[in-house]
Amino acid sequence: MLTLHGGRVVRALGWIVIAGLTASLGCSAGLEDDAAPVGVAARAATNAANSMNAMNAMNAMNAMNAMNAMNAMNAMNAMNAMNAMNAMNAMNAMNAMNAMNAMNAMNTTNSVTTGTPLAVGALRIPSTTLTDLGRYTLAQTELLCPATRLPHTFDQGTPGDPSDDIAAHLTFPRWLVLKQQFERVRVACATPVPGTCGNGVVDGGEQCDTGIELGEPGACETVTVAIDEDLDGNGTPETSVTYEVFSGIGLACADRAYRPFLLHPTTGPEATSSPETFNTFFRYLCLQSWDEAQGKAVYRCGKGLLAAGVSGYAVKDGTLSARPIYVSSLTWGDGAGNVWDRHWQFREHHIGSIPEPIAAGQQIGYALDAAWGLNPRDTHPGGASKEPDYLAALALKTATNRTGVTVSPYNRANATGGLSFDARELNQCEPGYHSVPDLASTGALEQGMLLNLSVAGWYQDGCTWARDWGLPTLPTQQVGSCQVFDIGGGALQTRMGLNLGDATPAAAPASPPASPARAAASAASRWDISTAARSRATRRCGAGATTNTASSAVARSTWAAPWRSRC
Repeated sequence: MLTLHGGRVVRALGWIVIAGLTASLGCSAGLEDDAAPVGVAARAATNAANSMNAMNAMNAMNAMNAMNAMNAMNAMNAMNAMNAMNAMNAMNAMNAMNAMNAMNAMNTTNSVTTGTPLAVGALRIPSTTLTDLGRYTLAQTELLCPATRLPHTFDQGTPGDPSDDIAAHLTFPRWLVLKQQFERVRVACATPVPGTCGNGVVDGGEQCDTGIELGEPGACETVTVAIDEDLDGNGTPETSVTYEVFSGIGLACADRAYRPFLLHPTTGPEATSSPETFNTFFRYLCLQSWDEAQGKAVYRCGKGLLAAGVSGYAVKDGTLSARPIYVSSLTWGDGAGNVWDRHWQFREHHIGSIPEPIAAGQQIGYALDAAWGLNPRDTHPGGASKEPDYLAALALKTATNRTGVTVSPYNRANATGGLSFDARELNQCEPGYHSVPDLASTGALEQGMLLNLSVAGWYQDGCTWARDWGLPTLPTQQVGSCQVFDIGGGALQTRMGLNLGDATPAAAPASPPASPARAAASAASRWDISTAARSRATRRCGAGATTNTASSAVARSTWAAPWRSRC
């Protein structure tokens, strides 16, 4: 049986650490967590700087590392979840775990219809010498294990003419790309785990058996944790929510896979029995990393949701120019069944704010810090699907690469099309965002994966990123004091536009404009785990959003580039 000892939760920057959880799991022996990570201690002083240079903005997770008195999900340590598996045949990794834990497998259903599958065969890429990812901090893993990069060629010009093709590398975020198979984690039959555990019979010395179906007499229970939640957003937890623990397979880095844990609420207002993408069936993703303050590996969990497809970047060879991509699935490795077709989105300071709904009492006609209200499962008030808007927002949010820049996304032509202001939608001409149109997107996919992007006119003045990808210039319209992209389905219109804050300087992030206090939309930049730092719009006085950098895809020198998305 699962035993909780003082199960408390520590929370910081949208991440939680589940403390004091002990359980006996039906798996192999635990990690020696008191052992220092080999070959890292002497380099610790430089890791933080290198992490920033790599544009992986580990802010949220590093802040957790710095906190004292943290205990993680110690019950999970025995599962060796952070042992690096071969991503090329990771579909088989779950089978080895079944024999020990007899987990119940479950597939999540897809809620997005757009996207093209990508199959790259048994393509081999540079690997890493890391074997136990839990023995390194996230910043150290970032330094020692490159992001997954797969070569790809885009037929950018004349069909069939290779002379004008674009050679690139598809770069995927560390930790966040997942398979769709998930399994419940169950308490072990006994401690130590006997060889008879999982045979479907409660043998002598066993308290239960993992081979017995859940709900039947003698079945080992699923592992659960309790988290005190602040669901109304007032800063004070008001309810305790029970979560079931599931295990999955994620793409860690390079050609390595790992075992994340996902938490499924079984009580509280977010509990749902429907395992779909873009809903609250899974609400936390947990992974293990080294905590230097405690000298051991700990689990950290970030709130968000499971999303359909795989997102990342195409980086043009020989340049620093990265462009957002989206594919419905990535088939890669030894066998056609090795498919990656899910990804995790953190709600705070990350792209999970795009599909997060805006509560009725908070709808003010503009995007909020942790909610843009563009869930692809939902519809607009008139009945049209929000799926194209979601993809357009994904393009705009991940096309930025600077921190601290305020932005305002919009998809309603209340200024250029004569529509009325609608507090349920994202309207044009938000106060403080009248004069600097930046990027626009129709939400369409080009060449199967490139998210459509158009740029404002100033991008053609010395912007190599726009030229490298041949991004078109989209005219803007002046309506009174407001200059914006025209929203609509015409040739010179777009589905979603994005304006910078009026006070945003050309060469540095801006301070937020002053206006009524509210949390604002974020135009987070790149991906990786700490893109929990990506879309960081701190609760600031003013509308709009602030951006945060990130992505293992892009080279270091872009930090010195002036702001304007990628130029």
